[in-house]
Amino acid sequence: MDAAARHLDAYLLVAEVGVPQDLPLPDGYGHREIKDYGVHDHDELAPGVWTWLQAWYTTQCDGEWEHEYGIQIETVDNPGWSVRIDLGDTALSGMPYERQELHRSEHEWVMTWVEKDQFRAACGPVNLGEALHQFRRWAETTTREPGHRLDQM
Repeated sequence: MDAAARHLDAYLLVAEVGVPQDLPLPDGYGHREIKDYGVHDHDELAPGVWTWLQAWYTTQCDGEWEHEYGIQIETVDNPGWSVRIDLGDTALSGMPYERQELHRSEHEWVMTWVEKDQFRAACGPVNLGEALHQFRRWAETTTREPGHRLDQM
């Protein structure tokens, strides 16, 4: 893949996670529409996944939680991403999560699961936003007790 194609692919990933599409593209490239694979619940009033994740993290920080727990996002060499979100001492701790796996192609895949009180994700190089969206959907639809939703931050 040449440098211009890598730049375009990076731009498309950035566009998918909510950065404005008025960023400059390399000469010869136009804006392409991001495919919706049916996993993104679009809501014009909802914040993007990065803004939402920052808000979720901030609500966990109480002077103690952030010293023991956190969020880790790393690249992996196959290529792709690895995500670990600590659930300890949050409303999601101990809540059930059904493992999700989606394989579209060699470089477009997402796996999410909960292990050792961590939300875990592994995904292809263009699927990080989708993996984080899976965490968001789970957090927003998981309930602790009747009438108490976790998305009321």
